[in-house]
Amino acid sequence: MDLGHIISGEEATISQICIVVPDVDKAVEAHLEVSEAGPFSVWEYPEGFFKSLLYYGKPSPFTLRVALNAQQPQVEYVQPLRGPSIFHDHIEEIGYGLHHVAYRVADIAPIRERMEAAGFEAAQETIGWGLEDDGQAIHFDTRATFGCWTEITEPAKHRRPADQMRSSGGANETGDVPPS
Repeated sequence: MDLGHIISGEEATISQICIVVPDVDKAVEAHLEVSEAGPFSVWEYPEGFFKSLLYYGKPSPFTLRVALNAQQPQVEYVQPLRGPSIFHDHIEEIGYGLHHVAYRVADIAPIRERMEAAGFEAAQETIGWGLEDDGQAIHFDTRATFGCWTEITEPAKHRRPADQMRSSGGANETGDVPPS
């Protein structure tokens, strides 16, 4: 299957690469020792942070820590805390490492319809990380076809500020990154 038929134009560019790690802080520190591809914004997403979390169509109170850099494609490090989630499944099934690639889209609904029509199951949905409870991400199970999950994201207009900013200069302050 050619994803270009499902996602096209500028939206067909990978906007993010996600790696599941045991410790976000250590992953960011190691990344910044090797590369100046920062700064990284770091959040801890406690229960209740999101407007809605669905795991295979059912509510899930999963929690996690996330670090996002400001480059394109964006690097995302995810440290799952409490499950269930597809991040926890990933660790159980194959361990830490590449989890998903993401595509940023203007309207998630038609892309979802085409992904599901192509046989890709919506395994996890995250809604409401923005200041206006907007922002939606859907993870589709594309592992058998592409070797990893695929995330489709309709960004929040204004993301909630990060808990910390980390840069190669060692900055550790509150901040924000471009929408994702």
